[in-house]
Amino acid sequence: MHLTNKGYQTLAWLWMVTITVLSLLPGSVTPGMGIPFADKLGHFGFYSLFAWLALNAYHEKFPERTILMGIIAYSICIEGLQRWMSVGRHFEFLDILANIIGSFAGYFVFLILNHKKRR
Repeated sequence: MHLTNKGYQTLAWLWMVTITVLSLLPGSVTPGMGIPFADKLGHFGFYSLFAWLALNAYHEKFPERTILMGIIAYSICIEGLQRWMSVGRHFEFLDILANIIGSFAGYFVFLILNHKKRR
């Protein structure tokens, strides 16, 4: 399946809304799964997909590093909002680190897949 830029844009914005809602829900609504570091793996996965979608959506309009820095800034803002807006959630540097690593993983997948397309 091949998506257009508009398709990737729609998915990227929907995924960003999903991340925002899940990140700001009270902690009791999104319980842990009892798996060590499941929370950090979740952050990694969500931001990997977000970066991949956003890069596919906007790489022709903005430099890739600008998109990546925007995602990282958004991640930090969401963590900050958790401190003030969410019951049972708090600001965690390790969450930000997982988000950043996930964003770079999504970027590397984007580079690998786009390199293959250009051949």
